Order: sequence, then C-alpha cells, then structure tokens
Amino acid sequence: MSQPIHPNQSAQLQSAPQSPLSDRQALVCRTILQIVLRILIPFAAMFMLAAVLPLTGYTVILSAGMISICALAALLFQRPGSICPPPEHPGPSVIKPNLSLPVNAIQTDAIPADRPRGILNRVNNQPANNCWANAIAQVLHQTPSILGWLCNPNTGYPFNAFRTFYENYQAAVDQNMPLAAAASSQSLREAFAELDSSISLDSNITTDADEALSALLWHMPDQMKGIMGEENGAATEYQFVELQLHVPQPDTATPSPVTLPEMIDAYCNAGSEHRIISRAPQVLKITLQRHQLAEPSMLQQFHLAQPTFVRHNRPVDAPELLTLPTEEGPIQYRMRGCLLHGGGHYTAGIDTPQRPYLCDDARVTPLGPSEWTRLKASATVLLYERVSQDQSSATPLV
Repeated sequence: MSQPIHPNQSAQLQSAPQSPLSDRQALVCRTILQIVLRILIPFAAMFMLAAVLPLTGYTVILSAGMISICALAALLFQRPGSICPPPEHPGPSVIKPNLSLPVNAIQTDAIPADRPRGILNRVNNQPANNCWANAIAQVLHQTPSILGWLCNPNTGYPFNAFRTFYENYQAAVDQNMPLAAAASSQSLREAFAELDSSISLDSNITTDADEALSALLWHMPDQMKGIMGEENGAATEYQFVELQLHVPQPDTATPSPVTLPEMIDAYCNAGSEHRIISRAPQVLKITLQRHQLAEPSMLQQFHLAQPTFVRHNRPVDAPELLTLPTEEGPIQYRMRGCLLHGGGHYTAGIDTPQRPYLCDDARVTPLGPSEWTRLKASATVLLYERVSQDQSSATPLV
C-alpha cells in the first residue's frame, strides 16, 4: 500500500511538469551523454591537435583546456532542467509523509485508541535532545493519578505546560493521528526546567531522565507521597516518592535475574538501618542502580583510576503487580511503564490495558509478552501506581 500524501504535496505533484522520458530512458540518456562529454570528445580533440600541431607546451595546455571545458559542460548538463533531466517527482509509492507538518495534516488508517502516539524529537524542524522528556511523557500518560494531577486546572504554574501538552496529545488520539506533533517536547523541557534549575533550556543538551522524573514527583501534593521511618537508634520519619535499589553484582557471565521483592527486602533491612514504610505513596518510582567495581584488567587497559565503577547488565525480574510491605499491611502496585537508557538515548516501555509498547520518540512499536519481559529486565527506572478499586480499571486518557 502506498504511503499517504499530504494535500500540499499532492498539489505540488499535480503542478509539476511531467518528464517526456521514463526513469530508465532518462538514466540511459544521461549515461551516454556523460561518456561522450567526458571521454570521447576530449580524446578526439587531442588526436586532432596531435595530427595538426607539433607536440609543444602550447599543445598540451590547449588539450588540457578543452578537457576542462568538456568536464564543466558535463556538470552543467547534469543539473536538473537540462538535457535528459531526471523525473521531477518520484512515484507515489516512495513518497513519505513530512513528519514536521502539524499532526492534523497526516492521514493514516485507523489507529487503536490505546496505542501511544509518537512524539517528535525536533525543535524548529531540527533534531533535538529531548528524548528524555518524550520518554517520561509516555510513562506518565499511562499513570492516571499523575495525569489527573497534572491536567487539573487548579494545579497551576508551571504544570499548565504539562496540561497543554497532554491536551494536544489527546487531540492526536481523538483525531486518529499517529504523532502528537503539536505536543512539542520543547514545551516539556521548559516545564521541567521550572521544576529543576539544573535542567537546561538548550534543546541540544540532554538531561538525566531519572533526575527529571524525581523532580516532578517531589512536587506532588503531600497526600500523594509516602512516609518512611528508620530505626537506627533514633526513630525518624520522612517523605519519599522513590526507592533507589542496588542490583547485586553478577557472579557469572550469564547471571540469573534478581527479583524486585528481593531487592526491596534488602533495602528495608540493610545493615543496622531498618526501614519501615508507614504510608505507601500513590506512585512509586524505583531506580535500579547497576554498578560494580571495575576489574584490574580493565583499569590497566583503559588507564583508569582506582576505584572506578562500571555498569553491569544483570537483569531484574520486575512483576506487573508488586506488593509493598507497609505498616498498613501489604499494598499492591501495578506497573505503568519504565525508562531505558543506552547509547546516550532514552526510550520508554509502557503497559496499556491491551498490550505493551516501546516508545522511541516518534516511533511506537507493539511488544509481545517475551519482548516486554526482556525490556523490563534491562530498565533503569520503573514506575508503579498504587492499585485501588477505582483505579484498577481506569483508562490512562485525559
């Protein structure tokens, strides 16, 4: 099936002059012309000069001049609009939609309402480094309690930028469009910069998605945050919205996955610090820290100082439903999505009511069960939402 064509592109195709030759005929014509101009004519001229004039310096200079003139003529004839021009337009089967156009200009077949919409990573039609903001936006869109808070008109500045973004995102869903192009990722960067002064407004500078998401969650109302206490001689309590869990170092080349409940238990009972969750947060962010000391051979090979930490790749078994032990009793959470980081680029994995997806800026790819399991296992950030009777069947739409 041919690609859809924007109306402006269609008008340009209709008004473009039609080439009198087919693509194959034009290619043969241009090839023959180049052979004649660049090879046959210069050599014929040199033979004629050699037959008429004695071999002197003037003859060599004259021959070189003729070859240069022929080469220049070949370049001029090769330009569009000259003899045997290339076709003015490709066939409709190879025309691609202009992704920089407004979202309502791109026509597509029916798209499932639950399918995430791609987000362009461009500013002023130029590539940008806003992948971190796009990834966070996709995960938050699947988290009803966060989405409801951000889109509440009473939430106020600077969260009105998030509200506008998701209104545009929802417009793409309502209009059956594949890209939330009107929902600029740069507007998200500006909103995050208001929350965290360390985030640059320069679209060419990337940002740590983990830190940016934490900055947003810390601005939630107090009733949405959790409360944790420590028994280390003097009982203390503090608010929390995230758990930073250390993934144990692998001891084999192909390590077995470590489970998330195991790491939470190790976190709550680390050494002499016994952590107790008094109140579970509405949204729980889990950061997976995969660091280990570099081997001596690596230190020597890359001339690194001791100690140097490197990232390992031990997988984590992250369940869809997570039970968090608290003083209130076990609290159940449902996974909404995860953030992945590799090669300086951020992507997001999200779990919709129908199926999971991988969101890579404008590209959205459906995942099978095994693909989703592998994706979660390598994530750097997991986002869970507390399950309640009114939220277990909620749809993550504005």
